[in-house]
Amino acid sequence: MRLSISSSNDRLPTGSWLAVWTVVAILSLALILFFEFKIRHQGWKPSVVDSKQLWAYHRKRASELGDKAIILVGSSRIQLDTDLTVVKKFSKLEPIQLAIDGTPWMPVLENLAQDNSIRGTIIVSVNGSTVNLGSSSSKASQWVEYYKNIYSESNEPYRVVNNKIKSFIEDHMITRFEGARPITVISKLAFAEPSLGNYLITHHDRSRDADYQKVHMPYFYLTRLQRHFGRKIIDKKVSLNEFSSIYKNAIMNLKPKENKNFLIGLNALMEIIHTIESRGGKVFLVRFPTDKLLWEIDNKRYPKNLFWKQIEKRHPRSIHFSNYQSLSKYHLPDGSHLDYRDKEPFTRSLMEIILGIK
Repeated sequence: MRLSISSSNDRLPTGSWLAVWTVVAILSLALILFFEFKIRHQGWKPSVVDSKQLWAYHRKRASELGDKAIILVGSSRIQLDTDLTVVKKFSKLEPIQLAIDGTPWMPVLENLAQDNSIRGTIIVSVNGSTVNLGSSSSKASQWVEYYKNIYSESNEPYRVVNNKIKSFIEDHMITRFEGARPITVISKLAFAEPSLGNYLITHHDRSRDADYQKVHMPYFYLTRLQRHFGRKIIDKKVSLNEFSSIYKNAIMNLKPKENKNFLIGLNALMEIIHTIESRGGKVFLVRFPTDKLLWEIDNKRYPKNLFWKQIEKRHPRSIHFSNYQSLSKYHLPDGSHLDYRDKEPFTRSLMEIILGIK
């Protein structure tokens, strides 16, 4: 004889299960909201992950918009220093941020030149060290290849919808900080020691805000200085004044870089620009601000007469920040990027200059 250990009478009715799941959902939501408030109170703000998928999404938008787009190309300076809302207000065009942090931008501009639908305005962040052909192993080349070989060929609606939903959630929820799972964010941040929070925020439109009140100065600046110089020249513990003095002396002894590769890159750049402008587009080359000892390094390594003057001779739509008081008056906390509080007025001045150039 087989005994039954359960029966249909022992099971919860469907309505009861629905009530249980409703309670669980409400409690989960309350818990997430609690940690959202707690982590934000500690100074952290939502930030999306700046991935090749997000970049490719905006690259495709550039093609779809055609001459209705104003496209930004470069690396971290144009990504942090430019207010896209101001760009849109002044230009009456849709801004597309295609800058890629820490990588040569030439592959991106070349890809735009190969696309006949790109007929609008392009602003490129340029300096003496970035006018080069790049390499196939650079992040810019890899992201362009991803777009050409994978993303641009895919027409599945779910990809666009999924990307929008994912980025919207990451853009508004700190518990999805830079794409991490909520449990990971909560375990790392909710119970950590109080901190200043994240100083860098990436938005779904790929613009970035840097809040330098959240970093430890002057150490943050000195670390940037050391990296910009290119090598470590201090092996012992020194005071802040000694650190600055040692680097000042080292900068004084810097020699100008050879401009042979720069001129080769400049020739390639002019061909790319000609391709874009021959079909109605406009390309503006902008030297974004640098200051403090980082500017001294750039002046020594890439003197204007050997580098920027060569750009000006070849392309009339060239804007160097040092030639305009409205662009050079800003304090750059790390010597290389604007604080987000200065983005709006800086971008307004830049757009006024751009719109004044025929």
